[in-house]
Amino acid sequence: MTLTSGQMLQNRYRIVSSLGEGGMGAVYRARDTRLDVPVAIKEMTPQPGLAPHTLAQLRQQFQQEAQILARLNHPHLVRVGDFFEEGDSAYLVMDFAEGESLANRIEREGALPEEQVLIWAEQLLDALAYCHAQGAIHRDVKPQNVIIRPDGRAVLVDFGLVKLWDPHDPRTKTTMRGMGMPEYAPPEQYDIEMGHTDARSDVYGLGATLYHALLNAISPPGDNADCTVSWNAAYLTETYVLQEATDSDFSDATVIYTGAATSHIVASRGIARYYYRIKAHNSWGDSGWSNVQSVDVFWEAEPNEDALTQANGPVVSGLIYYGVFPGAADLKDYFYFDLPAAHTVELWLTNIQAGHNYDLTLRDANTDTVQHSGELGNADEHILTGVLLSGRYYIHVSNASGTGSTQPYHLRVVYQ
Repeated sequence: MTLTSGQMLQNRYRIVSSLGEGGMGAVYRARDTRLDVPVAIKEMTPQPGLAPHTLAQLRQQFQQEAQILARLNHPHLVRVGDFFEEGDSAYLVMDFAEGESLANRIEREGALPEEQVLIWAEQLLDALAYCHAQGAIHRDVKPQNVIIRPDGRAVLVDFGLVKLWDPHDPRTKTTMRGMGMPEYAPPEQYDIEMGHTDARSDVYGLGATLYHALLNAISPPGDNADCTVSWNAAYLTETYVLQEATDSDFSDATVIYTGAATSHIVASRGIARYYYRIKAHNSWGDSGWSNVQSVDVFWEAEPNEDALTQANGPVVSGLIYYGVFPGAADLKDYFYFDLPAAHTVELWLTNIQAGHNYDLTLRDANTDTVQHSGELGNADEHILTGVLLSGRYYIHVSNASGTGSTQPYHLRVVYQ
């Protein structure tokens, strides 16, 4: 549930304001009325309709992880002071870290001095080594979760605890993709089927974070990407046949896997949309082809300084904005708006030309992706956020079809 200012938890913690919200929970600034100190409270909201036995297992894991974190005591880690359950949600109480996030420091100053970054690197590596020795993995190391205190010390905050969601549910995959920060997380952290992270995941995240701090640039993931295609086992199946194509009618289909496994790693695919279908074979013959599934492989270029400078705006809430892509050399439009106070934001992209495929992305002032909508074909794009903090946000409209269009698209944003 969404907590409101003044609301009390455990007859002790008074909510002051929201610090951020995602699909699986939220973080709030609060006041510990017993000790009269500020705290941060992380709320973990369970997935609606989750099976009771699955939710019980996840709650037990949450409690075990919270107990480990509560025992951690390190000068460069935020201290965990309490955890509890109230209503349907679980809560973790941490010290409120005064200071500025490393992400904000980079935005304000650009590339940071190597000497200073190396000092922070030593502090954060020491903190991670301590965590890993105690059996704790952070899971979400990124510039937004590094706080630079007024005395100059770097502190790691906001551990990524177990989510109270079924990892095999499609809604979990969608939410994880929307919340994720692939610039700072290794690929295995976003593979729900494998779902394995260890200490190396934290080291990867810190490396990407330090790269960003030193160069004021996000480490490029490269031109190609891997993905895992998986399917449910069919009764008495001996062999599966997996086809791949670059169009939905499979006119250029090729068989990329034949075997008994129920998943296959598709390696080194370039930027494109790929389509997959599977059929099963046993001693009685072949099944028909399955429903078609698609996978988008794209490493979208971050908006550069010129693009943001030339962004259209400020966008006024409730008005409809029109845009076209006149040719293949111009397939991206940028807009911006300034959110005056914390609020939900809703965006619609409609009137997409037949035969074209558009994507809609909302980014914050750091150009980090807040939410993405990439429906297939000329279907409308829609984004509904949780409560966002006040500040500047950028809207990125892109034509993924590769050709220009003459029919104006309609963009509408409502945030008040």
